[in-house]
This record gives sequence, C-alpha cells and structure tokens, in this order.
Amino acid sequence: MLPLLTAGRDYTAPGSVARLGENTGLGREETRMEMKAAVFRKVQEPLTIESIEIDKPWGREVLVRTAATGVCHSDLHVVDGQGRFPLDRPIVLGHEGSGVVEAVGADVTTVKPGDHVVACLSGFCGSCEQCLGGHPNLCA
Repeated sequence: MLPLLTAGRDYTAPGSVARLGENTGLGREETRMEMKAAVFRKVQEPLTIESIEIDKPWGREVLVRTAATGVCHSDLHVVDGQGRFPLDRPIVLGHEGSGVVEAVGADVTTVKPGDHVVACLSGFCGSCEQCLGGHPNLCA
C-alpha cells in the first residue's frame, strides 16, 4: 500500500476556507470559496494537497471548518481501488471529522455558525435489510 501523504511534510492549512466572492443573488457561480484539501485522483497514487473551489452552502448543506479528520480503512480501500461503491474522481476523502460550523444553507435549522460538530458521513444504499433495519454502517 502506498502512503497517503508524504511523511514529514506539513499539511496544515491555516485559515483554509477563503471567500472568493460575495453572494450577488445572480446564481451559485457568484458564491464560490476556496479551501485546501487532500485530493484523491488515481488508484495506487498518493493524495495531493490542492486548493479547490467549493460552493457556499445552500438548501440543507452545512460548511464545517475542519479541525480534525480521520483517515480510516475505508479511505485506504478507495486509494487501493477496492472501495465498495464506484466513485467519481477527483474526490476528497476523509468522512469522519470534527470542526466548527462556518456557514449554513437557508433550510438548515439544527446547527448555526459557531457550533462545534462531529460528522460521520458514509455511503449506504438505503434499501438492503441492514439499512432498512437501522444499521446503515452494515450496508450489504
């Protein structure tokens, strides 16, 4: 297995979310932000640290300034080309993290900017016996 990141390199990205434009009400293209991310592009190759553009959150989306994230074995399976679900690339891995809510979409009512949150985002089918039984972590 290849290392995900180069040992000894500083991958911190202080102030990693930078505003690129203000919402002019003309559409989502006017509401872009930039962030640093470890990007997966190709099986069996190390992740690369890149600046990527993201949309400001809308609808039910929440933007979290990540304080810490884990790289778990499911991420390693993806890098090795053995993930359970097909993924479009490039993709930012790391689905278990914590941080502070930076911004929320208009339909979000459960968290607000400044809230400390923990996230565990996982892919699951939603229709197998395990998912329907309330155990999406055991999705078949």
